[in-house]
Amino acid sequence: MLFKKLTLGLSFTFLSSLAFAESWSMHISEDGVTTDKNAQQPNSAKYAGAVHKQQFSFSDNGGQGKTTYINQNNGKKFDPKNAADVSELGKSIAFEVFEIKENKDSHSVFESGAGICYGFKYTDGVAFTDSTTYYVDKSKQQYYASIIGATVSSDVEPKNVQYAPVFNIQDPELDKEVKSEEQRNGKILINKNLQKSREILSNVVCK
Repeated sequence: MLFKKLTLGLSFTFLSSLAFAESWSMHISEDGVTTDKNAQQPNSAKYAGAVHKQQFSFSDNGGQGKTTYINQNNGKKFDPKNAADVSELGKSIAFEVFEIKENKDSHSVFESGAGICYGFKYTDGVAFTDSTTYYVDKSKQQYYASIIGATVSSDVEPKNVQYAPVFNIQDPELDKEVKSEEQRNGKILINKNLQKSREILSNVVCK
């Protein structure tokens, strides 16, 4: 149900098309989206030999950003460096992690009725849902979102993996390029985000 809510919760915004003919080069990575745009000027400028090339880099190059841990039941914020907070988080049945970077936002939810760490180490695992949005423009109006659901455990690979990509990109050529890149590298991003979820549990909450 939570996976469906995250999928339906992403809004779609449609904007007017760009004025110039453009070609795009797109690379999606764990840290964000890098876009190279070659925008050709109108015919008069083109015939004069003027071709304008503009490059946009949306990768944050591994920047730390801001990460917040929250108890889903009472909304309390936790300090992952505080032993008492970590212990309380590990005994809870649900918590959320919000990560905000320059070109990427993510919201992860961890749930286990047995308690997070007990479920992660000894029982049927922890239900993990993640919605990560990779922005392809500085205004954050255009994006590719990766929505993942899975069950993660300490000693086995993630199970019950679900994945839904969401695209909100106004320019048809850029939209085509992003979807093509997602086809090539989407599974790599899924695996990295799943691995990151296990590291949050094994290295922070349940270490």
